Amino acid sequence: MSELESNIEALIFCSPKPIKIDDIQKTFFEYDKKKYKFESIQSAIQNLTNKYQHNNYAIEIIESGGGFQFFTKNKFSRLNEILLKQQSKRRLSISALETLSIIAYKQPVTKSDVEKIRGVNCDYTIQKLLDKELIEISGKSEKVGRPLIYNTSEKFMDYFGINSLNQLPTLKDFQKEENTIGEHNVALGFQALENTTTGSKNTAVGRTSLPFNTTGDGNTALGDFTLFLNSTGDDNVAIGRSAGHLNTTGSNNVFI
Repeated sequence: MSELESNIEALIFCSPKPIKIDDIQKTFFEYDKKKYKFESIQSAIQNLTNKYQHNNYAIEIIESGGGFQFFTKNKFSRLNEILLKQQSKRRLSISALETLSIIAYKQPVTKSDVEKIRGVNCDYTIQKLLDKELIEISGKSEKVGRPLIYNTSEKFMDYFGINSLNQLPTLKDFQKEENTIGEHNVALGFQALENTTTGSKNTAVGRTSLPFNTTGDGNTALGDFTLFLNSTGDDNVAIGRSAGHLNTTGSNNVFI
């Protein structure tokens, strides 16, 4: 392995976030005043990537967020999952995910724009997203009062494992009604009973209730995000926001 590859390997390992090739170039120039070509560094990174593909290594170099970073290989994911669970790493709340999604798809956007869509005050949630460096302030609007403008950050792409905002799901993936099967289905509200709701006499009242593969007869959902994501069974009832979500299985379930 060449000295250049060793130095790049050290930088990728040391960097707390994905390191870009231009950052590597700047670091080398400050270190020894050498100007390495983009292609030379790119070739060295490829050699390192090939090296870590060998089974002797538990880690590999992955391109993420426009840069390069070391990750453990997929076959160790279960082992790592146990460790992270033990360390109780805090995940984003539903309100934070909703706010972050709006900013991601509507950016550049102001806080008032986000609040108009969510219908609630977002001061706390936006501050938490700023603290986690998932969003950033990109300027001020020309609107009255010059409100701050928010965009997603580079850390946002790294957090979700994408290299570009173009890799985000399109809005039509969530808005299009598809494959509703059965008789006497009732849907009142925005996006109710969308995307492969199967069965008879299903009832959905409210915004995005009973979406995404709800299966069974006589299901009832009242409120936002109720019985969503693969709720399976007969006569399920969910009342309230986010009740009974994420793989609810069985018959005659009640969520309030």
